[in-house]
Amino acid sequence: MRRRKALCWRCRDHRARGAAIAITTAIGCGALAFTTSPSAAVTIGATGGNGSAECPPDYTWAQDSTAVGSPTYAVPAGGGVITSWSHDRGPALATARLRLKVFRKTGAPNNYLTVGESDFETLAAMGVNTFATRVPVEGGDILGFRITTDPVSCRRSGSTGDKAVASGALQPDPPIGSPVAFGEVGAYLLNLAATVEPDADHDGFGDETQDQCPTNAGTQGACPVSPIASDTNEKKCKKKKKRHSAETAKKKCKKKKRK
Repeated sequence: MRRRKALCWRCRDHRARGAAIAITTAIGCGALAFTTSPSAAVTIGATGGNGSAECPPDYTWAQDSTAVGSPTYAVPAGGGVITSWSHDRGPALATARLRLKVFRKTGAPNNYLTVGESDFETLAAMGVNTFATRVPVEGGDILGFRITTDPVSCRRSGSTGDKAVASGALQPDPPIGSPVAFGEVGAYLLNLAATVEPDADHDGFGDETQDQCPTNAGTQGACPVSPIASDTNEKKCKKKKKRHSAETAKKKCKKKKRK
């Protein structure tokens, strides 16, 4: 009887351990989703124009490079996902529209590959307008934008080493995957900023605001909890019960024979 109680307590102990392991797995996964990137997102570029809406519509712009001391417009090493972008409307009309563009240098001067873009957005609010998006990027990709409908304050004066480039007049908006050649405009900095978040599982969703489980590319919700640990302990417990009942039956049989 005492042995049966001891085995029962062992069984409960195994169950408790299995539950603890399952809970720890769930907490650990949740912790990964929470702690992977609370401060990992970075802002590239900077907003601010020159006080006049001098850039006409139907042009595409990009920030080829920047001088030492100027904000970088290039995605940092490791890449990630652009989850938002910003532009200071300044004196532009509330009907002005533009979209974020992302380009990749090809190695030839002023030649690029179009690798990403957002939807067109309207600069309805005064001051800095910020728009949510989801654009996967690689390290070294550069920011740009496409203007439509109305002129915008697209740039501000930079310094030697800052280089803005733009398409020719009325050139079409380059689609993703297409090569494009731009002309050098001068030492300017674009009125544009973007937030880049890491993407640990490479699922195309930013780890900080768009992906609750950055270690699993199969889901952007909460990390799934594996029941394997608790199931294994339950099976072990059942096997012990079977062995115990078989041994008890043998002992009873021996006692009857003696009688």
